[in-house]
Amino acid sequence: MYIKNLVETALKAAGCSSQNELAKDVLGISSAFLSELKTGKAPAADHLIIKLAEIAGVEPSLAVVSYHEERAKTDKERSVWSTLVKRISHGAAASVAAMMLTFLPQKPVQADPMPIAHNVYYVKLPILPDRHATVSIRHWVSHNFKL
Repeated sequence: MYIKNLVETALKAAGCSSQNELAKDVLGISSAFLSELKTGKAPAADHLIIKLAEIAGVEPSLAVVSYHEERAKTDKERSVWSTLVKRISHGAAASVAAMMLTFLPQKPVQADPMPIAHNVYYVKLPILPDRHATVSIRHWVSHNFKL
């Protein structure tokens, strides 16, 4: 059960010695209600799932959607929630990847210097069939050979 794992992860992350301590001191609910949440006898309010997710270090939107996916009563509901879980998971993964790339140490990239021609020669090269145009060699080389 998702909520059970979330509660156990939050318990460890909060550094609480007991479930009673997590319920009363951190979440502000009774330990009996927290036990009912873990066993699935009582539904969890979204604000409580968000609070548990924040304590556990889990993306809150993913926690809420995963909880609702698990509690869905029909296959169609479960399918909708599952689609949202996948979208949020992929979005979260992309965000993490983007953040990791942002904070990686950047080494300056040095390109090989392109030789600069001091004299530019113009020649007629066919650009389109049956047409000729005057183009600088440097321009033609740089566009055709990707230097």
